[in-house]
Amino acid sequence: MDDDEVSRKDLEKRLRKMVQREVIKLLNAVGAAEIKREEGSRVGKSGGGVVGISKREKKDIILS
Repeated sequence: MDDDEVSRKDLEKRLRKMVQREVIKLLNAVGAAEIKREEGSRVGKSGGGVVGISKREKKDIILS
């Protein structure tokens, strides 16, 4: 094994760890959004399951 292989393996290991952390953050965010949606749908059905977003904000999101 030469230095190039070692550095490549080290880089790969660090990238995998970084991606793993980001995936965990993503899954946590999805879980939090689901909980928020469920709480919103229990409180009232008029919001369509989206909590804390106005019609104008929805339009801005769609247009962007």
